Amino acid sequence: MTRRLIIFGGALALVLYWSPTAAQTCTGAAAVAITIQNCTAAAETDAEPMRIFPNPAAETLWVVNPGGAATLQMFDVWGKMVLERKIEGDGTLEVAVGHLVPGVYLVRGRSEKWVWKKKVQILKR
Repeated sequence: MTRRLIIFGGALALVLYWSPTAAQTCTGAAAVAITIQNCTAAAETDAEPMRIFPNPAAETLWVVNPGGAATLQMFDVWGKMVLERKIEGDGTLEVAVGHLVPGVYLVRGRSEKWVWKKKVQILKR
């Protein structure tokens, strides 16, 4: 049986897989060092680089993006991406959400400089 260990550290997730020996026991110890250099990932922020309204919404979400080019993604409660939009510049984007199943979704905005997340509730029409 393969076992899995997930380690989270900031924006990094490390997944280790291993299988026990035939005797189903682990003996001894091992150490692994992982060094990540020159990381260029965008910083996650609690600031509001994007604004989304109304929340909750039934038909349309409006996204105000004053921060230049970005990507907007929506994920359902199982982590499946249900929507993705590219935002080419500053401005307001209209996003149709009436086709989505009512519930809570995670909205993620991402640019070269930041990553932003917000929960949004979609209501029944």
